[in-house]
Amino acid sequence: MTTNDLAIIISTYFSLGLQYEEIIGLLAQRHNVILSMRTLKRRLASYGLYRRKNFSDVLQVAMFIFEQLKLSSCLHGYRWMHSRCLQNGFIVQKKMVRILLGILDPSGVAVRVKRKLKRRHYRSKGPNYIWHLDSYDKLKPYGICVNGCIDEFSRFIIWLRVGRSNNNPRIVAGFYVEALTYLERVPHSIRSDMGPKIDQRGKEVLDFCISKQIRILNGRVLGDTFGNFTCYTPHGASVVDYVAVSEEILENVLYFKVSRFIPTLSDCHCKLEWELSAKYCVPGENDIPIQLKNMTPNYIWTDCSAIKFQETLSSDTLQNYILEFNNSTIQFTQTSVDDASSKLSNIFLSAANLSLKRPLKKHTNKQKNKKWFDASLQQARTNLLNYGKIYSRFPYDPIIKNHFYKLNREYSKLRKYKYKQYKQSLISQLDSLHEENPKLYWNLINELQEKNETKKKCGVQPSTLISHFQKLSQLKGEEVLLWGNLNEDEKKFEQFLKDQDICCR
Repeated sequence: MTTNDLAIIISTYFSLGLQYEEIIGLLAQRHNVILSMRTLKRRLASYGLYRRKNFSDVLQVAMFIFEQLKLSSCLHGYRWMHSRCLQNGFIVQKKMVRILLGILDPSGVAVRVKRKLKRRHYRSKGPNYIWHLDSYDKLKPYGICVNGCIDEFSRFIIWLRVGRSNNNPRIVAGFYVEALTYLERVPHSIRSDMGPKIDQRGKEVLDFCISKQIRILNGRVLGDTFGNFTCYTPHGASVVDYVAVSEEILENVLYFKVSRFIPTLSDCHCKLEWELSAKYCVPGENDIPIQLKNMTPNYIWTDCSAIKFQETLSSDTLQNYILEFNNSTIQFTQTSVDDASSKLSNIFLSAANLSLKRPLKKHTNKQKNKKWFDASLQQARTNLLNYGKIYSRFPYDPIIKNHFYKLNREYSKLRKYKYKQYKQSLISQLDSLHEENPKLYWNLINELQEKNETKKKCGVQPSTLISHFQKLSQLKGEEVLLWGNLNEDEKKFEQFLKDQDICCR
């Protein structure tokens, strides 16, 4: 695990409002990372994460609580609201949240203090005026999905059915059509919940697709007109995998297909297939070759990096570069576009080099494990090293000390056994390979002697080989003279034969 990954994990657990002991326990149990309390506090300080420092602006916290009170949060107390504030990145005390709730929602606080439910009045105009639909998903992990419908005036149960899924609208629509056929009556209106909720992240994705003219292929093109499910879990099926394309190439999409779920290929997701209609042009002689750019270096991004990057972009030097880039004219040619993209990339790279830090390169010369060092030995070695960290923290604990040396003895014993077993297997193979396969026989001998001979690569270039064989086919000076004399003698002989033929006639 890298340092950046560990920083992200610790920041996530901290934002969830977990205690320090809980964070240490989760790191040791789930991620196999052992940290002390002092190390955790030092890392949190380096990340700029504090519980009692750098409190958020009270006005921003009040606005956040005010927006939450418009939703279902009006039914919760200050403890739940404090956790919600921490999960959204606000650093605030419970006392401040309690005071703000008393100011913004005094009636809700008074109701919660009395510990009484808030009853509401409900009126209906008559039978079959409104039917209410709802589903019960508590038994969904066991494959039991309950769906029901009731008339609001007479409280007559229209249907109460059990199916395999409540996420498919066609199943609920089938229940509705069967009820209409059986009762021969149609309700004035139907009321149900909103179904799948769109969270803030989903709204951001939809807004991004609309602003950038991107279209989602699921349930839109040939092959998936009904929007098949892409994810199957014990809790039900849903659509969580999408294929998004630009609006310009939407007409070039031939088909889109959601393959059937195969448990051996994925844990819960289905494979998505699509096909595009495209033209392939062979580059001509006058085409400009595409210049490949080097990969941009990595940078360390922290909470303060955005402000530093913006301040660097506001400097006079970079502002001159930006002004020069804005004043330049970009033509619809490959060269002009490449130059413009190179200039824009240089501006961002210059700002990043001046404001951001780069990770240090770690030169690790890792040696490959021996062939007899299998997975069981690797696991035993990992357990020994992890428990060694605990033993270094508590060196005077007799239980930890005895267990550590027990693991060490077991690891050494297993290591010797694996090595002995590996050599014994090689010796058993040598008995039958001396005459049948001599090459494999000597390879096994080298492995027993632990010789690592690297094969020498041929350093001769292909052009050198071609020129060499071309020279071999060419004639030297003496061979040219000899070949010329042979040609002259052949011509004289042919002329002699012609003269003899004429004399005979």
